[in-house]
Amino acid sequence: PCAEEALLMLNGTQLGQQAIRLSWGRSPSNKQ
Repeated sequence: PCAEEALLMLNGTQLGQQAIRLSWGRSPSNKQ
């Protein structure tokens, strides 16, 4: 179970990072 939780956490963080990158890419005005 620990390994599965770790994989789920890794997948969650990767998905979160992709979502953040997509949100940034869609709003170029936020780029600094």
